[in-house]
Amino acid sequence: MVLEIRPSFSEGLKYLETLFDLFHLTLTGTESELYAPSNQEEIRLAIDQTHVSFSETGRITAKHQSLYDEKLISLTHQISALEIKINQQENELGQLKQEEGKKQVESAKLVMKNIFSFRKGINKEFVAKILAIKERVKEIVDRHNSMVASISDLKSNLTSSRLELNRLRDESSFIGSLGSKIRSITTFLAMLQGKVHVMFNTQQWRYEFEPLLLSIDDLITFLQSRENLMTSLADKHIVEKIKSKYF
Repeated sequence: MVLEIRPSFSEGLKYLETLFDLFHLTLTGTESELYAPSNQEEIRLAIDQTHVSFSETGRITAKHQSLYDEKLISLTHQISALEIKINQQENELGQLKQEEGKKQVESAKLVMKNIFSFRKGINKEFVAKILAIKERVKEIVDRHNSMVASISDLKSNLTSSRLELNRLRDESSFIGSLGSKIRSITTFLAMLQGKVHVMFNTQQWRYEFEPLLLSIDDLITFLQSRENLMTSLADKHIVEKIKSKYF
């Protein structure tokens, strides 16, 4: 996602720096410079370019937000299925232990009941019962061992899935925050697009630009709180330059 966002986002920051430079010149220039069509056209162009770049960034973040939402839903269902399966197998494991215990008791009772019959010779029926019990106990033990291994694998998978779910939630939260801040910026840029030619004094410029400045400040503060992310998304120097010059 970061690689996909970086081109439009970096481009948007460069256009934004140009826009702020023009805004600064407008506030400090003479009235003739303020009213000059060429100056207003430069500002309008910078607004348009910034809007186009950040709109593309917003489109990409929205796309990835949707993808993350789908992954979160899918993984949540997988985790729920794993939890149900673990619970079922643990219940079955408990039943196997109970059955094994019963068979052991049954075997002991048979031995005690027929202990004196050995003096008269081998009781084939008794031997058959004992062998059947032993065979069943062996099946139970094998099933028990297999179930224990299966539960261990399922729990390991569950742990990994929960870690992945937390990671996805963090990334989804980040994308949501970034997307929200980008949308705020593009909204104010769109509003400015239609007002450039009707602003005739510095007070109007300050008033109209203030919401945009606040949104940009919020975005830059957000990026600076995530050093690695800022380095990945954009030229760190541009971000710091905008911050130091205008905020």
